[in-house]
Amino acid sequence: MIIQREKYLEKGKEILKSLINNGCEAYFTGEVVRNKILGIDFNIIEICTSATPENVRSIFTNNRVEVISDGLVRLYLGEFEYIVGTFKEEVRSESRKTLQSHYSKSLVDDLHRRDFTINAMAMSHSGKVTDVLNGYEDLQKKRIKAIGKPRLRFNEEPIRILKAFRLVSELGFKIDKATYFAIRTNRQMANIPIEIMAEELKYIINGPHFRKALSYIVDSGAYRRIPVLGPEFKRLNKKYRAESIDTILGCAFVQNKGIDETLLSMSNNPQTLKKVVDLALVTPKSQYDTLLLFNYGLEVCQQANYINVLLGTAKRKSRKIKKEYSLLPIKRVCDLAFKGEDILKLTNNLEGPYIQEVLDEIIYKVLFNQLPNDYDAIKIFTVGLLKDKGLMLSGPYRSSERSAFERSPEQTSYEKDNFFEYYEEKNLPISKSVEETSMQNKFEEYERRLHEKDRQIAELEINQLEIELQAEVKQLVTKNLTMMGELQNADDGARANLENAYREILIKSNPKYKKLREKNNE
Repeated sequence: MIIQREKYLEKGKEILKSLINNGCEAYFTGEVVRNKILGIDFNIIEICTSATPENVRSIFTNNRVEVISDGLVRLYLGEFEYIVGTFKEEVRSESRKTLQSHYSKSLVDDLHRRDFTINAMAMSHSGKVTDVLNGYEDLQKKRIKAIGKPRLRFNEEPIRILKAFRLVSELGFKIDKATYFAIRTNRQMANIPIEIMAEELKYIINGPHFRKALSYIVDSGAYRRIPVLGPEFKRLNKKYRAESIDTILGCAFVQNKGIDETLLSMSNNPQTLKKVVDLALVTPKSQYDTLLLFNYGLEVCQQANYINVLLGTAKRKSRKIKKEYSLLPIKRVCDLAFKGEDILKLTNNLEGPYIQEVLDEIIYKVLFNQLPNDYDAIKIFTVGLLKDKGLMLSGPYRSSERSAFERSPEQTSYEKDNFFEYYEEKNLPISKSVEETSMQNKFEEYERRLHEKDRQIAELEINQLEIELQAEVKQLVTKNLTMMGELQNADDGARANLENAYREILIKSNPKYKKLREKNNE
């Protein structure tokens, strides 16, 4: 890693020399200078120069150059990338309400427009440091100090407030008194777009001195202007313990009663975190039954329990959850002794949604010990299911050679798609007499009545299943809330979330509700 950083720096020096050889000034600046002086690692090399982006393109014709913003480009040299910015000067209007910037030929002008003194030092390719704002002194005193008037600096770019906290988290420095006072009195931070805020917050949380930065965030009141994460920062500051960024995000989302998709981008494992938050929200007391354990898995259940423990809604149950999970007949779908390909063998490799439906029914039976996880036992059970569905096409259980989607030859005339097709099939003469037209009308009316009757029966069945499902869901929710001791205290939102979770699981896994599942998929 050290060798790579040295190579990165040496390649950067080549860029400086190329710019200088073409009549331009060029220096390292920002993080690389600061961290080189401190003797610590750096992540990015920033270069400031008198060369414009057009000059940079013309000098580095064999390298990729990408425009980032006005006067700022990203230059690629081999495997490394560098941020190259043109010297700029900032000029405030007479009313002091607007700030304008334009290209400059002066390094000093460029350094004066930066955020903090420790970031406003420049270094030549030979290692000579230019320090016009006493940044070196502030480095020695481990102090973060805004350039010029802090209040104006933070009003110009409120994101600089989070950058100050980031420096605390990364370096462990203190914030200068005048700078800290300006942070406390600033109200512009709420205007920072959440996606930009998320970038800085991730660095803050992952920094080695996050606890110190957290104290500044809470004590200054800045947490109030940080959406979603603000309440979690306040809670964590009261009783601090080092946590992963996903745990902090999980606690924040649960307190927020939902996930913020932009902040979710900060997660190391967004998909898992979504499941953890979902489970923690519907089971605040961490009472996990067989269905929840199987559908969410051990890791998610333990993490959801841990988040609820931190938020004070549940007791630590990691061992209990692990023991109950170990008693499950199967932990994952792949643990089934009878696989999806085995189902295909019974149906001459007939593809279709029925495979998942059959698997769901098998899983439900095995989970609740209504069916052993044994190949032969499940095969016999599956054969019965497939026969009921009219899908048995191969092997010793074969019922017919016809396709699962062909009509039976024994179908009556009113079951045919078209009355005339039936007559043609039977080689009957088709007359246009009134009698035959009347017969056709009778057949069509009979067919319409049959379809209407079937529709009414299906509708009644669906309604009955809905009633039974609601009753079963309410029974499970009441049982869960009783176990948690929250039957009287559960709010409507918590009960609704729990009901929706159980409803989704039951519809998916219980064969009894197959028709509801099919209706939902329409």
